[in-house]
Order: sequence, then structure tokens, then C-alpha cells
Amino acid sequence: MRTGAEKFGWSKRKLEPRSNKQGNWSVGYGMAAASRGAPYSGASARVKLTKNNNDVRALIEMAATDIGTGSYTIIAQAAAESLGLPVEKISVEIGDSNLPPTPGSGGSWGAGNYSNAAYAVCEKAKTELQAKVKVNFPKAPPVAELMTAGNINEFQSEVTEKPSQESENYSHFSFGAHFVEVWVDESLGIVKIPRMTTTIAAGTILNEKTARSQIIGGVVWGIGQAMTEETVLDKRYGNYVTRTFADYHVPVNLDIGEIEVYFLPEEDKIINRLGVKGIGELGITSVAAAIANAVFNATGKRVRDLPFTPDKLL
Repeated sequence: MRTGAEKFGWSKRKLEPRSNKQGNWSVGYGMAAASRGAPYSGASARVKLTKNNNDVRALIEMAATDIGTGSYTIIAQAAAESLGLPVEKISVEIGDSNLPPTPGSGGSWGAGNYSNAAYAVCEKAKTELQAKVKVNFPKAPPVAELMTAGNINEFQSEVTEKPSQESENYSHFSFGAHFVEVWVDESLGIVKIPRMTTTIAAGTILNEKTARSQIIGGVVWGIGQAMTEETVLDKRYGNYVTRTFADYHVPVNLDIGEIEVYFLPEEDKIINRLGVKGIGELGITSVAAAIANAVFNATGKRVRDLPFTPDKLL
């Protein structure tokens, strides 16, 4: 919250509601803290190593999923770091129930479980190769050196990575804070959101680019939850009235202002070996609350029913 306040310029906020006017617009600032459980149950993985002359490559197999959140990327990164191979020499095969079992995506399960399983199976393969090669290296060698030293062209290993006994004694959470600026038209009740700042503490961030995209996506849908999205039920027949994008309104580019995301360094040595926590749901958590607080600061009105449509603000 302190970092977000500094990045956002929270100290310039006027505390008194309706005290910041820009023509016909009332300007307000609001924030809300966020927390989300960081689930970790463990997962299984298999690595297949091949050497063709001096070209060593790895295939990571697990029954994981990638729903657009970057599972392929972080699995490859975790394996590349452990094996000492360039990431372009790591192939990833997922999405098949015949492969070693894992949790699915959704609920912030993916990143922590998949990356730790990939890293663990590569560490196990290196240990097994070291025992097989029986060469004393001055320091821990990358997998290519091990396979070359043992003249090994193919090798595979499999592992099931589980939570440690120590981790089961703790609760595990990711944390964040959202800061938002809103402009409310006093005559029309229209709300514009020119900018938002979000800070995140979620353990080891495996890939900042894909992680930022997930947080921005969550913030966007939090804006939709707060401002436009409403499910209307016909109580006579139990049918949903808002069944198409013509009447169920989701945010579009014109609705979204500048979104800044900052990741805070956080080292969690207990949740799993890499200290990774999921962030998929954290981005949307409490966005509506931050907007509600900003609307109150702008208008003096406490709106407690979503979405914040003009009729509720006039």
C-alpha cells in the first residue's frame, strides 16, 4: 500500500468529498487492498533428454493446461534454468491426461504447481545423471556436460513434487493494492477512469511480461464488474435477459485508461521450492471496492450495488 500510494501520488488527494472540481466533472481518488489465497498441491512431470552430437535438448511433459496465461513459457523457463540449457532448446508438451498428472488452470493453481514440478524433475535428472557418469566436476555442471561426459544420447526421469510438511503449517496468500482516479459528470452521472495503479506481492515472478498481462486483464474485468456488467434475471421464467453483448456490457478500449502495475520483491521459502504463487485472480480482487471509494471521494455518495450506473450517481 505504501509503494502504491507513492507511485500513484496519493498524498495529493483531497480528503473532503466533492472538493476537487474540473468544470462539470467531480474528480475522486480511492484505493483498496487485495489478498487472494495462493494454492499449492504439487504436480508430476517427466523430462526427456536427447543429445545429437553436441546438441542437447529437453522435452518436459505434464498434464497441465495453458488457457492463455503462459504455462508453456514458465514451464520452459523453469526447466531451462535448472538444466543450464537455452530456453529455445526446451520443448513443452501439456494438455493430455495421459501425461503425468497436475492440477488444472484456474483458481491461481497453474504457475506454482507447474513450474515447481518442471524444476524438480530437471534437478532429479541431473542428480541421476551425475550418479551414472561418476565424474568429479569442480562445480555443478549443466546437463549438456553430464550427457557428453557419460556419452549418453537419451535419458529420462519423472517426479511428483509435493508440498513440504512445513508448508502445511502455514496459510499462503498473494497480496496487492489498487489505486484509482475517477471523473464523474455531475449532470449525466457518467464515470470515467483515466488511470489506475496496482501493486502486487506474489512471491517469485517467473515472467514479468506475462504476469503483468494477467494483472492488467484482472483490473480490466474489475472495471467491468464495477461499471458495466450486470446479469438481469427474468424471475417469472428463470431466464437470463442479458444474454448477448448487446445488453450485457463488457469494457472496451475506450473505457480503459492507463493501468500501471508494479511487482514488489517477495521471497517465500515455505510455500514451495521456487517461492511461486499464482496471480490469476488477484488482479480483479477489490478493484470494484477501490472504484467505489473513488466515487465516494468524487461525489460524496456511497454506492453499494454493482454496477455503478448513472442512475445510481445522479
